[in-house]
Amino acid sequence: MKGGFFLLVVLFLSLGFFLLGGNRMVQRTFFFPEVKAPHREFEVTVSGEERVIPRQGKVLENIRLLVEEVILGPLSHTHTRLISAETKVYSLVLDQSVLYLNLSGDMLELDPQVALPVEVQIQALGNTVLFNFPFLKKIFIFVEGQIPDFGVTHGQQSHNFSDGVSYSTVILK
Repeated sequence: MKGGFFLLVVLFLSLGFFLLGGNRMVQRTFFFPEVKAPHREFEVTVSGEERVIPRQGKVLENIRLLVEEVILGPLSHTHTRLISAETKVYSLVLDQSVLYLNLSGDMLELDPQVALPVEVQIQALGNTVLFNFPFLKKIFIFVEGQIPDFGVTHGQQSHNFSDGVSYSTVILK
């Protein structure tokens, strides 16, 4: 009887700590390129991977962790790396609903594990952040303090990221 009472007390204490402490984990969606099938050699699709990560104290800390998790790469074997693992987050600044994200120039270096052009890497990273933090209206992504400005890619006019990044699905053919 004493053992049952002790277990009941431990159960209620655990439940109380859980309810008072709040959930320290949050589910996020990360967008990574899918592994190419041999018959789809020239098509790259970016799709979501859900992951549970620790909730941080402040919004900027949560965004930084999300970006750093993208840099670390996918967990699923059906996805490939989006951005070079050497990339570093230099700074994040949040001004109301506008995010300024500055990354190291390592993301511009050729990496055999990264299958997408830099423009699409930046677009997918921006989409990941906007998807997980919908209060953001615009994201300015800098590489070494400069806004990347790309010309024509894959026969289409590219985005000028100084206009902000908007959420979209990326399919290249």
